[in-house]
Amino acid sequence: MANLAGITGPAGLEIVSGDRAVSWLPLYHDMGLIGFLMAPLSAQLSLDYITPRDFARRPMQWLNLISRNRGTIAYSPSFGYDLATRRAANQVTADLDLSSWRHAGIGGDMIRPDVLDRFASTFEQSGFNRKAFIPSYGMAEVCLAITFSPHGNGVRTDTIDRAALADSQRAQPAAELPTSTAPAASCCAARCCRAIASKCVARMARCWPTAMWDASSCAAPASCRAISARPKPRATCCPTTDGWTPAISATRWPARSW
Repeated sequence: MANLAGITGPAGLEIVSGDRAVSWLPLYHDMGLIGFLMAPLSAQLSLDYITPRDFARRPMQWLNLISRNRGTIAYSPSFGYDLATRRAANQVTADLDLSSWRHAGIGGDMIRPDVLDRFASTFEQSGFNRKAFIPSYGMAEVCLAITFSPHGNGVRTDTIDRAALADSQRAQPAAELPTSTAPAASCCAARCCRAIASKCVARMARCWPTAMWDASSCAAPASCRAISARPKPRATCCPTTDGWTPAISATRWPARSW
């Protein structure tokens, strides 16, 4: 309940009267189960569903539902936006209207600015506003959501030197854009979900441009004590003795950050 309140509250998606969710996300995944079943239920939102299989076969069903029922909130991993762009771009109808879509969330896998830019460019003619994008970060270990980027900002990115990241774990801004660089989303534009505290174990690129790139930690009422019966290093799945849960390993953080 603490996490649901954070998702739907002012520091999260800031649900208002008249909001309507649309989802194709599978219910065996935390973003689908908690984000688009339990959260709408707790906030008494109307919700339109299509199955993941139907979305994969006909991505326009997702966008048509948003258009027809005036959906305002819909989430997808980056690959979903990519699939919709590639398979649906040639099927855009004249009456498709995505202007009601105010929260277009991204989470669950690597956030791909190039994919989101193509999606926005493809569907701008249908009323989609690229500033509706909300990069988000979460973990099953705290139920789901940890951070959301501020509303109305869209996707903000930094470009860091991939070689420096690989060799010395330093998030060093790239002076140029050679093949050794890779885009990484800004970490300091995020705000924490209600009831969740977050701290940087090591400082991040936008805050301190030459800082070490390392993991972050969070503390939440619902942080897990164990996530499976299989033996795992405690630091990967459980809170420390002071209540902080390591967010993710340093090697995976850049690929999954907001």
